[in-house]
Amino acid sequence: MKRIAKRISCAALTAALLTGSMPSYALAAEVSPDLSVAEQSQEIQEDAVEGEEGILPETEETVPESVNPEEDTVLPENPTVPDTEIHTGADEVLPETETTVPEEETETESEEAEQFQVEAEGASVPQPGKRELLKDNFDNASGWQINNPSSVKIENGQATIKGGGGNNAMKSAGILSANDFLLQTDLIIGTENKNCNAKIGFKAQDGFDKQRLQLRFDFPNNKVFLEKVTGNSVDTKYGEAAAEVSQGQHKLAIEVKGNAITAWLDEKQIITASHEEIGKMEKGRLLIAGQFPLQDFALDNLLVTTNEELSGKECTVKLETYTDGKLDPEHKGGTLTADKLSGYSGEWINLTPKANHGYVFAKYETSTDNLVPIENNRFQLNEKFPEITVKAYFETRKPGKYEIFFEDFGGNPGTLPEGIRVSEGELFVDVPSGKNANAYSPVVDWKKLDGKKGYRISVDARRTTDAGGTLQISFRDGGSFDSRYVVAINSQGSAMLRRFYNGENKELKKGNFQLTDKPAHVVIEVVENKVTVFINGKEILNYTDQENWKGMKPGVQLINMTPGAPVAFDNLLIEQICEKKPVEVISIYNGTEDTEHKAGVASSDIKEAEEGQRVTLTAIAKAGYRLKEYQVEGMENVQIQDGAFLMPAGDYSSLKVKAIFETDKLREGKTFYVDSENGDDSAEGTSEKTAWKSLNRVKEYGSFVPGDKILLKRGSVFVGQQLAFQGMGAEGKPIEISAYGEGKLPRLEGNGQVENVVSLYNQEYVEIRNLEITNLDKKYSTEFKLNGSNNKEKPLRAMNVSIRDFGTASGIVIEDCYIHDINGNINLKWNGGIFFDVKTNIQNGVLAGIPSKYDNVRISGCTFERVDRSAIKLVSSQWCNQWEKNDPGVPVNWYPSTNVVVENNYMEYIGGDGITVRDTDGALIEHNLAKDCRFQNTGYNVGIWPFEAANTVLQYNEAYETHGTTDGQGLDCDHASSNSVMQYNYSHNNEGGFMLIMGGYPHTGATVRYNISQNDRDKTFEFAQGLPKGTMIYNNTIYSNQVLDKGVFFLSNTGAGVGVNDGFAFNNVFSYPQGQKAYGGDAQGIGLVQEHMKIYNNAYTGGMSAFEADAKPLQAEDLGIVELGSAPETHEGKDAVTGSSGLLDGYKLQEGSALIDKGLTVDEAWKHFGGSKLVDGRNYSPREFFEKVKDNKKYPSIDCIMGNNFPEVPGVSYDRDFFGESIISGKPDIGAAEYQREEPEKPEPPQAVLLESISIQKAPEKTAYTEGETFNPKGMEVEAKFSDGNTKDVTGEISYSEETLKVSDKEMVISYTYEGITKKATQGIAVKTKEEPQPPTQGEPEKPQQPENPDTSGWEIEAVEIVPEKAELKAGESKQFTVDVKGKGEFSKEVSWELVGKHHEDTYIDEKGTLYVSKAEAAGEVKVKAGSKADAKKFDEAVVKIKTAQTQVPGTNVNNNGDDSTTGKPAGNQGVQTGDESHVVILLGLLAVSGGAMLLCKRKRQ
Repeated sequence: MKRIAKRISCAALTAALLTGSMPSYALAAEVSPDLSVAEQSQEIQEDAVEGEEGILPETEETVPESVNPEEDTVLPENPTVPDTEIHTGADEVLPETETTVPEEETETESEEAEQFQVEAEGASVPQPGKRELLKDNFDNASGWQINNPSSVKIENGQATIKGGGGNNAMKSAGILSANDFLLQTDLIIGTENKNCNAKIGFKAQDGFDKQRLQLRFDFPNNKVFLEKVTGNSVDTKYGEAAAEVSQGQHKLAIEVKGNAITAWLDEKQIITASHEEIGKMEKGRLLIAGQFPLQDFALDNLLVTTNEELSGKECTVKLETYTDGKLDPEHKGGTLTADKLSGYSGEWINLTPKANHGYVFAKYETSTDNLVPIENNRFQLNEKFPEITVKAYFETRKPGKYEIFFEDFGGNPGTLPEGIRVSEGELFVDVPSGKNANAYSPVVDWKKLDGKKGYRISVDARRTTDAGGTLQISFRDGGSFDSRYVVAINSQGSAMLRRFYNGENKELKKGNFQLTDKPAHVVIEVVENKVTVFINGKEILNYTDQENWKGMKPGVQLINMTPGAPVAFDNLLIEQICEKKPVEVISIYNGTEDTEHKAGVASSDIKEAEEGQRVTLTAIAKAGYRLKEYQVEGMENVQIQDGAFLMPAGDYSSLKVKAIFETDKLREGKTFYVDSENGDDSAEGTSEKTAWKSLNRVKEYGSFVPGDKILLKRGSVFVGQQLAFQGMGAEGKPIEISAYGEGKLPRLEGNGQVENVVSLYNQEYVEIRNLEITNLDKKYSTEFKLNGSNNKEKPLRAMNVSIRDFGTASGIVIEDCYIHDINGNINLKWNGGIFFDVKTNIQNGVLAGIPSKYDNVRISGCTFERVDRSAIKLVSSQWCNQWEKNDPGVPVNWYPSTNVVVENNYMEYIGGDGITVRDTDGALIEHNLAKDCRFQNTGYNVGIWPFEAANTVLQYNEAYETHGTTDGQGLDCDHASSNSVMQYNYSHNNEGGFMLIMGGYPHTGATVRYNISQNDRDKTFEFAQGLPKGTMIYNNTIYSNQVLDKGVFFLSNTGAGVGVNDGFAFNNVFSYPQGQKAYGGDAQGIGLVQEHMKIYNNAYTGGMSAFEADAKPLQAEDLGIVELGSAPETHEGKDAVTGSSGLLDGYKLQEGSALIDKGLTVDEAWKHFGGSKLVDGRNYSPREFFEKVKDNKKYPSIDCIMGNNFPEVPGVSYDRDFFGESIISGKPDIGAAEYQREEPEKPEPPQAVLLESISIQKAPEKTAYTEGETFNPKGMEVEAKFSDGNTKDVTGEISYSEETLKVSDKEMVISYTYEGITKKATQGIAVKTKEEPQPPTQGEPEKPQQPENPDTSGWEIEAVEIVPEKAELKAGESKQFTVDVKGKGEFSKEVSWELVGKHHEDTYIDEKGTLYVSKAEAAGEVKVKAGSKADAKKFDEAVVKIKTAQTQVPGTNVNNNGDDSTTGKPAGNQGVQTGDESHVVILLGLLAVSGGAMLLCKRKRQ
């Protein structure tokens, strides 16, 4: 029988070789069991099959296993179900106990037998493939993600799973970039592995409990399985076999090829199976997991290879070195090398930075904005970034203050002992022939070490060959080589503390670390009798010596203890350790701590200091306050001079410094003038005639105060100058920077001579308006052609606002500026237009200083043209990092800026991003137009987007013609955000698509609602680096006139993110041509987005088919939409086209539309998709929200949607559709438009008469006062206006302050209250300083005082003139009026603006003179009145002719008095307007008389 079996095997082998059905890997030769799989030889085994191994008997019956309940070693957590990976339900798999089909029944195989086939065993382990996919000896956890760190550890050269639980797992960070591969590893079974299932999973989808293929060892039952599983549930069992695995080390190999999987243990095939769905599984991750109570196994020497050729998108890598911050093509500071400079997505690149003599390696940067992080000197290629530049930064090494010795082995080493040499900046130590060890002993001046203080030895060490061995670093020296304390590290995985003394070699303490060919940074700290050892930043061991180091002194040697195994050392540093104590600085005002920093802030340059160390203090007084002094609590002997002191000696735990602030009397605000043509920097600058000439004079002036104005003359040009100044405003009294005169805006030309043309630092309450700013460096291209900019090194900006240790900076306003022609660095996002940032000190990995942020920031009405690289970015705050990889080295924290508004801005030809808001909570981005963004070859940019932000609202924006397809969308909801709302936006003709949603960093709760997308190209929605939890897309209308090859929902680069979660799309209208597919991405991405994108109750038209996943589609050739695709694709205006414009009315619904009332409410959709308990994420930071809900079982994605928990942002409502129609009542419609039925006219109920306003009709007789007097209203006339149109003289009922007047008082507030409503008006006054009476001037008789008349001795208002005097506007337009107040002396130029005559209530003029005419204005003309606040008798009026708007949104009424036109809501039915009420009375009277006459006639006839 044996001979027959052997012949059959040989024949089968020969046939397989001839037909090519054997694996593409060559057959492996037998290898020594002592070698790891990575070290196996590649000889071909001559005889592949010997003896009986692997031959199935003709008939075989599986014997059921019996479980002994008395043996605790085999009882699972649930004794009745020893294997929880048995799927239950209709698709339940075969039980563990089954009978093999007898030979006579094989001709009629069952259906189950057709599904999987267990092949004949006996093939040998294939050779490794030509291409390496993954290799790891588990020196560290880089490249792996772990779900339970207490049970899963990667250290000391092994990946160990030990403990209990249902799923202790680790998965590879990257995807194995091959369908067929060979996995080889050492499998080590520990002594406590008594009740365990070990799983080697492959082709695993992202997540620890997602679908995968796996080889599973059932150790208690001595079985092995091949299966497809989801979590712990078996989907399909491909095969099982007996496999007894003993304790100790084994060699495991698994081959996946086509539809087959084969596994070998210790070179012996243990199982093989095939199934058609194996080959259909997409590429995925590697996953190692353990299950059941007693797990104890490990992997080592993992190697995964393939013979598949690379495919997909090739990525290239460029390396750059920088020395002391500058590009260094000569590599003066050091070199950077990589194991390869090109590859395919998913492959790893290993980097080696090497500092030259006198320099140190500082950090890495990449051209991906840290989206491709570098960890442990390696990174993974990513198809999203086909071209990656890696920058290595080197810095000139500066000796530390307490440095005793340093050697980087870059210079001349002098004479060295035999076996020791210096090469390429490293010290190589080998053991000469005939010796057992060799040591390098540097000459160190240990006298520099203070005996009372400790010391630290640090060095980089590595193996230089594959030979195993041991190195030592001594830190105590007894005078001879045989007397020393050492840290010993070997290649077997041990780090030990040993003592050599009197011939004894004693181990004192042991830790785990394996020495490899990668440099390990070893740090030994010795303080008194305690030593602590750190390797690569992690504490390995510590030990307290009770024998006072046996009298040995500090000393150091670098030792090799193994002949034939040379080691290398570098960067040997010895320094003194000094005790540092914390320094705390607090602000004090009025005797108490000023925790809100209203008076000022103070900080120190260092957080901890040691005795004698210099500490420098910085204090910033807010407007109206000043620093009085510093006090050191409890230490009167500490002297602070010029804001610095020396850390005192003494027995104290910390030192507290108090910064005492007090009030400061400031001068009154002034107006300063700057005229580049006729000014003089030596003049006073406080009038147009004495204007300064340059911005340098502004910078040198000193400190400006609240209420100051810095006005630049129109037509002025300031070249190569920076606008910066000292001082800050206060609430209600900002420092204003603007223009004066007539003509063009004052122009600030940076010319590349200044990095920031306008710069604010640690300032608040500053308002900047009406400036033109350029910064064009002619060293680079100035043409701004598409992809034509070439500045890749020099940052240039228009404005930069920055704070540091300031607390809260409030009231920064930037309005109506023209920013253009800035050719900044296209490789740096943070340059171009307007930027805000917050900096701080980071000491020992801790945020130091004063937590700082912005509040009440507004950027409005600005135009950006030809700006590289970004138009607006705010805020980049080091107090707001939400993900370690986002900003390496910056601790995770959340202290966001608040009340940030970016509105009504226009941008065109922007090199990269249009608007980015980040590190904010509740930011509002609305009514902006972003056109032609990503105009340069900058990589990944989008029109408008939030990043690392909470509760952001993007609404009423228009984005079009964004360039590129990586990203290239109009809008984006980016990484590390939470609860973002994108609503009421119009996106069209963007090359990269409509909406990008990023999932790379913690991101939760993105909501896309009531938007219109027209002809956005490439793909519609892109989910990059995963799909965030709680993503909800509803009531959008999407139109495309072409098929998008990448699909509607495109999932890209799933390997780099935090997971692919369920997303939800409902109530949307999709209109695409025939053939449009739903999903896009690579093979894996398509499968994942198809699985996770939940689609329901959407409408389909345009020729496309409804998506198969939509269980309730509404499909029709005509959905009843007015005219899809009819919106403008380009326009000349600078205002965003939104629903209120009338230009998008083609997307409204027609009467009888199939979409009416066919939608789901958000609550209905939530329940349909399985929601159970909605999580409100509004009060969490993005990271907190992400961490709270990342447990998929407890918080499924549907419970993480925003639902109706919308951000509470002032001025934002969520009860409207795209066009402003109410969506509150009734069932919602499908799409962005809600149909409004005409309701029958109902008589309006009588309304209560409300007080609307008061106005001063006549100024008081006296408006000029001397300080100390009180306000006198005599002669004043005040009129109140009510909601019924009536007015009333309320002079006798007004209220005002009766306090004595001060020189700073410029106006008096007049109040009147009616039915609980109070309205106010202001009367301008002037108060002069009280002076002693002066004798009359000789020659002129003294005039009698007239106290009741205005005092005109100091000033006089002569005239008020409005410019222009006449204007003509259309309804819906606005106009800026200016005023010229003329007079004598130091008079006030302040005026009050108002409208005279009848006009629509939505027509108004603001305090700056801007007239806004309502779209519903029916009056033929209105009058604009400007009156002097100082003298109410002096005023002027301008006449404005109003033209009725030519176009009208269907369903609106030009006489609407109720709705805000900016919402786009059509007016309600107001009925016929007949003019004034007297007409109605007359009409009713006539009707009554007519009716009476008819009645009399009727009676007369009767």
